[in-house]
Amino acid sequence: MRPSMEMKEKELSDYLKLENPLGHKNQFEREMVEIFHENSKQSPATCALVEREINSHLYVEEKIREDARNYKRYFYNDAQPLPESGDLTRPLTDLFQNRCSERNFVKEPLTDQQISDIFSGLQVTRRAIPHSNVNVDLDYRAYPSAGRLYPVETYVLRPEQGSEQWRCFHYQADDHSLTLVNDDLTVEEVSMCLRDNVGIVSKAGAIVVFTAMFERVLDKYGILGYRFPFIEAGGMAQHISLAATDIELSSVIWGGMLDDRLNKILNIDGFSETAILSMFVGKKDKTKNDLSRPTYAAKESPNA
Repeated sequence: MRPSMEMKEKELSDYLKLENPLGHKNQFEREMVEIFHENSKQSPATCALVEREINSHLYVEEKIREDARNYKRYFYNDAQPLPESGDLTRPLTDLFQNRCSERNFVKEPLTDQQISDIFSGLQVTRRAIPHSNVNVDLDYRAYPSAGRLYPVETYVLRPEQGSEQWRCFHYQADDHSLTLVNDDLTVEEVSMCLRDNVGIVSKAGAIVVFTAMFERVLDKYGILGYRFPFIEAGGMAQHISLAATDIELSSVIWGGMLDDRLNKILNIDGFSETAILSMFVGKKDKTKNDLSRPTYAAKESPNA
């Protein structure tokens, strides 16, 4: 990773220089996916190398200390504590049945309490001291992460009440707080970064963005570690989606983005840390039917 370098956004001419230009786009994409997948597969030979690194992270004091620093801090920015998150009010099975992707929102920013509640499943839930280094505290969160390395960071873009201005905050899991990282955003800028041309951003109550810090997992797991942040972000998004359902909010996972521009408004470099997934959350507009919601009735549960 090269954090000191500035990302240069690709232009159409960059793709036209390739041997497989856009006219053969599908073939080109398949080849790129195949190269990555083949190189990240595990074999008896690579497993031996990976296991050596894994063992060093389990028993070498320096590695354990390094892995324990798996969080991002803004030392020159004040953190804003969120209110205590509430408990789920509905059974988990009910949330499974009622969670669905919806993108029709009432234009209303989420409150601090609502942000706290949807982030309830991302918090640090317990701490432990490893036998191999009693001077290190290890934090564990409410979602699984390969090697307890937590390479995914969370940001939330929030609209200002009665304004077209937005602000970007970083979420700190260990003390359940937000830190302002960008207070000069417009709805047009956010919409462009997320490739929204149908007005979803303008009505969303908040937008959650997950970023990956790949170095946290690559040292221990090698190229296989590149897969893990994407898996982790999916689990985190599910936690948020279920928590949002519990407090009568709608959500939709969003994969489209102009990566370099989104990284820029998050104030990250795109190398050592880069955006990988986002989701919209907001108050459901009950006057509209969402095409993403099934129109057929679900089968009754035999336990109903």
